Amino acid sequence: MTKQEIIERINKGETFKGLSDVKLLGNIEVEPKRLDQSTRPDVAMSIKFNGIPIQIYGEIKTQVTPKILEEIGPWLARLNQTSFDIRYVLICPFLSPESQKYCQEKKINFMDLCGNIFILIPGKLLIQRLGQPNIFKTSRLFRNPFSGVSSRVVRALLQSPNRITHTGQD
Repeated sequence: MTKQEIIERINKGETFKGLSDVKLLGNIEVEPKRLDQSTRPDVAMSIKFNGIPIQIYGEIKTQVTPKILEEIGPWLARLNQTSFDIRYVLICPFLSPESQKYCQEKKINFMDLCGNIFILIPGKLLIQRLGQPNIFKTSRLFRNPFSGVSSRVVRALLQSPNRITHTGQD
């Protein structure tokens, strides 16, 4: 999934489906220019939660690994300490339950396209929905044991089925 596809799905409101108190206001602004270069996010959007407007700046990752979380997490958490009206959020197709827990512990706001969301403004609001299943499962590459380098042992055994090998231990 590309960044553009993620943006299109957020614009359709897929991230907030089932959260009747959360509304996306307008369209997402891609690469907002009004911020300085060190804090420039991929997207900016406004949402309303129970009548409270929230400005969200999103950093989009098409795939999230523990290493990516360790790299980007402290930056996002630090940015969220600078303002109480703006939230910097990690946006991705799916965030695993382990990664969700890590983000909560480190106070890293996130939302994924499966509907998992954690946005915290201390003393003001908490938007949290976790446990949504991954709807973007990717198939893993199946390695055929009879092809390539893996097949050497099998071919050797099949070519000489009666051959006795010695291990060197008598």
